[in-house]
Amino acid sequence: MTNPDLHDAVDAPDAEEGGGLPLDLRALAIGLWQRRMLLVLTGVVSLVLGVALAVLFTERVYTAETVLLYTAPMVEDESGDAGPSLFTQMNMVKLRSNLEEVRNRLSLAAPIKGLGAAISVELQRKTALVSIRVKWTNARDSAAIANTVRDVFLEGQTRIRREDLERRISDLENRLAPVRRELEEADTALKDFTTEHTIVDLAQEAQWTLEEKISLNLLYEQAKIDQQTIHLQAANLDPLIAQLEEKVSAEQGAQAAKTDALSEMNLRAQRLRESIQDDRDKRAYLAELEAAQSELVRAEEHYLKGIVSQAELDEARAEYESLRAKVIDTPQIKNWKEQLSELDKALIPEEGEGGSPSGNLLVSVMSRAFEVRLQQVAVDEKVESLAKARQEVENRLNRMPALQRRHAELTRTLQAAEAEAKILDEKLAEAKRMLETASPPFTVVAEAETPEYSSQSNRKTLFAAVVVLVNGAGFLAVLLLVLGDITLKTGKELTIRTKLPALAEIPDAAPGAVGFPTGPEETVLVEDFRILARHLRTLVPKKGGRILFVSTGHDEGTTFVAANLAAVFGRTDEHVLLIDAQVRPRPDAVRGKLTRMRERLRRFLDQGVRFTPSPTRHDLLSLVEGEPAGRKGLGEYLSFEAADLGEVVSPTLLPGVSCIPRVGASVIPDMLSTLRMKQLLDEASGDFSLVMIDAPPALSFVDAQALAEHADAVVLVVRAHGPYFTAVRQAVERFERNGIAVLGAVLNRVSDDYSGHPGR
Repeated sequence: MTNPDLHDAVDAPDAEEGGGLPLDLRALAIGLWQRRMLLVLTGVVSLVLGVALAVLFTERVYTAETVLLYTAPMVEDESGDAGPSLFTQMNMVKLRSNLEEVRNRLSLAAPIKGLGAAISVELQRKTALVSIRVKWTNARDSAAIANTVRDVFLEGQTRIRREDLERRISDLENRLAPVRRELEEADTALKDFTTEHTIVDLAQEAQWTLEEKISLNLLYEQAKIDQQTIHLQAANLDPLIAQLEEKVSAEQGAQAAKTDALSEMNLRAQRLRESIQDDRDKRAYLAELEAAQSELVRAEEHYLKGIVSQAELDEARAEYESLRAKVIDTPQIKNWKEQLSELDKALIPEEGEGGSPSGNLLVSVMSRAFEVRLQQVAVDEKVESLAKARQEVENRLNRMPALQRRHAELTRTLQAAEAEAKILDEKLAEAKRMLETASPPFTVVAEAETPEYSSQSNRKTLFAAVVVLVNGAGFLAVLLLVLGDITLKTGKELTIRTKLPALAEIPDAAPGAVGFPTGPEETVLVEDFRILARHLRTLVPKKGGRILFVSTGHDEGTTFVAANLAAVFGRTDEHVLLIDAQVRPRPDAVRGKLTRMRERLRRFLDQGVRFTPSPTRHDLLSLVEGEPAGRKGLGEYLSFEAADLGEVVSPTLLPGVSCIPRVGASVIPDMLSTLRMKQLLDEASGDFSLVMIDAPPALSFVDAQALAEHADAVVLVVRAHGPYFTAVRQAVERFERNGIAVLGAVLNRVSDDYSGHPGR
């Protein structure tokens, strides 16, 4: 029975190689490299096909361009908008209606969407130049389309502009009619009002009246101040006169003198009263004269403007002259006044003559008091006269606002109507002028001409696309071919896919260099078997240990591997026994031929035209020394024709190696699981240091599982590019179901590309 711990004793890193990927990247890369001729062939085909398709299906594109100069309109509409913006008009170039018109004019078979995609409208940077570019597969058509698109756009803009102007003219005319009627009505109303109230310049008259009021207010305020001053002086003089009169009475001793003084004072008082009355009348006439003078000036100005008649002017002048005659003295009156003044001087003595000091002072004070009272009367009359004049001006101003407001209202209505009518007339005239010369704000700067050379071509693109696609498809096909090869090619791939440790990789040598080492000479593979032998002896250190070599199918090299390992062990002081336990018949010739054909086809696909025929199979019987006649083998021992082990063990040509061959007697497969077979192995383990069993294929027969029950280790021999990894897994699972652990696998006949030992 095999030792389950031997499987765990294999190096763990070998089982973990692959980095978690379900494949060996190195094997994948080598597989692609081996099929490089297919990739080269695919590249050549892609180049030829790309050139052919580029020549046959090349599509050239020609670009034609027409240029327009945009001039912004100077006249804006009532909303302040000068019309659609430049970018809005640029977007109108590719309207569906415009594209349909272009297609109809040129009888193009292209769809509207394709035609729109071929047209581009751009504004050249930092200019007012608009470019209309057309990319088309025909040079002549590209120029025709560009010019037609431009013409259709300009015609559409002209039509839109004319319709907009006609609508604007109609709107202006409809608005102008009621404005003109309103203007006529306002003008008639203002004329009637002016005629009715005889108004020429109501604003100027109001201004004059207001100025007169301001002047009278100033005079009135000044007269009030003078009145207060005079009244204050009069109030202060009365107590002084009373005191002086008492003092004079005390000083005057004689009644006569007193009587003369009083008479003199009475006479002087009479003269003062007359002077006061005369001054009062004069001042009153002066106030009336000033008012009459103002009325005369106003009447003359109104007369010059036609507001008043000649009769009214004459009446104002007569009133002024009458008052002037009362105020200004004639030369005769001035002479009489001078004579009266001389008479008063003769009758009335001067102050200080003939009286006491207090009496003279009293006379002086009383004279001053009379003068103050005279001024008081004059000021009072002046204040009263100015107050009346103020009231008259105020009344005149109070009557004026109603007329002024009505006049201003009628004037504003007339002016507003005139202004609106003027604006509408100007807009209407401008709109009619623009309608006569209606044209879009674009000027054709350059016509589109037929291009001589294509602007772009899909030849390179088509060529590159074909090359990339064909090469990509070829690479994908080769990659799928490599990935589809589920045979085992490297030890790492064996470990990844089967979870079975790879004990060794035996390279595939030339046919003449493959065989059993029957002499002192060494084969080219001896070093690989030495490494495998040392590894196996480390894993199976038991003296007399039994190692079972088995494969999944026929022709995988179990006999070859076992014989070469035995030869290596025999040279290291090991006493090795080889047992040929392949008791089953070989496959028929047809099956073997099909297997070889399948192998050759796979090798051709893997390595191209290079092909190495499989080496000739050797049987262990060829290693036995001497003639095989009369020898006994495994069949004779199991059938009890040989009594002991020594009768079936034969020396070989390999130093230190003996062999139990399969000679002539038939071996019933069931006998491999009998006690007789166990007895043979037990006895062999006692006589030899290492027992190596060459077992039948594990998937074809159950013999290997029966022999594995008596073995210490099971080594699976797998031929590279041989069985699928699924078959190897199935073989391992058969052993594991019976509780038998497979120690590892030896990958046999690994090609030079995968082995890492080229040329050996």
